[in-house]
Amino acid sequence: MKLTKLKTRRALVAVTLAIVLAGSGTFYLSGAYDDWRGGRAIGAACEGVLAPEDTLRVLGGKGRARSGAGDLSLLGDPAQSLARCGITTSAGTAAVLFDVRWGGDADAASLFPGRADLRGATGSAAPLGGGWPGTITSASGQSRVSIALQCRNRHDESLLVSSVLSGGAGPGDRGERTALARATAQAAANAADRFDCTAAPGGPITTTPADPLTTSRPLSRADGTCAPVRSLAPAATRSGVPNAMESASQPQAPLADCFLATPDGRPGYGMSAVYGPYAKSLKMSGPADLRRTAGFSEDGNHAWATAQCPGSSERALFTLWRIFDTDDDAYPVRKPARDFEKNALTAFAEQSARQHGCSDLRLP
Repeated sequence: MKLTKLKTRRALVAVTLAIVLAGSGTFYLSGAYDDWRGGRAIGAACEGVLAPEDTLRVLGGKGRARSGAGDLSLLGDPAQSLARCGITTSAGTAAVLFDVRWGGDADAASLFPGRADLRGATGSAAPLGGGWPGTITSASGQSRVSIALQCRNRHDESLLVSSVLSGGAGPGDRGERTALARATAQAAANAADRFDCTAAPGGPITTTPADPLTTSRPLSRADGTCAPVRSLAPAATRSGVPNAMESASQPQAPLADCFLATPDGRPGYGMSAVYGPYAKSLKMSGPADLRRTAGFSEDGNHAWATAQCPGSSERALFTLWRIFDTDDDAYPVRKPARDFEKNALTAFAEQSARQHGCSDLRLP
């Protein structure tokens, strides 16, 4: 009798084990095991602020994710980070990097590349969308998203959450840009909870604006970030830059660009409105004269204005610069008109400052 019970028990154990093994095999072979391991790796990275599904979607949603990838130096000084990590997949074709820091700890590398000398058009920014106080930038074949959440419980402090995607399809891929924006927005919301920043999050991000440098229209029809200078279209035409290269305008954006282009589509002037930690980064990485209140550079190739804005002790920075075309080794705007430049910067800065509730606007 005992022998029969023992045999029965062993049979049940064997059947149970077979079911478990069969189930595990199905789980593994279907790819669900890889998804689970990928989600676990992402969830454990960056102090737990990442959303696994959103992060995998940036990387194409294929393969097993692993952390510890990519060149994290792209995100600035590691000593100032609250959290940072790099995520890639088993395919290894792309990596997405994340960094979280207080806005007061922003450094030169926290700003997207392309503005260090206020000379070229190697980087461009567009508002993130969804009501998020963020921007998506393109430079050197990479896309970068930055969000600066103003912390209501911390005087004049913001939480800066940044991401960089390298090795992807490129800044022209709107789906990839949108996926990166969504992943960074969710990371920002999670980071606010994790690091005690009481902030108003944005809403769903359904799409992201195109890179401003990929679009062009007559300045007289500008309705986005170049709209403040639309009334100057006749003067812009006389200055050789009748066209606007712009993105949709969003009042919450901490960084926005407008480019004025020649008839053949070459950017001739760039204008930027830069707020909070982004203004600090540009002042640190750009020409030294930007640390003064307002003015024109000695060589006459750039001008700037500043204003005091809510939520930051750092004065906002509004810049205009004449773009140098490295392909032609020349300035597309060969005969700059100082009056036009001053009027354009004034119109651009005044409207942006009004949108952000700024005061004490200082103009050159």
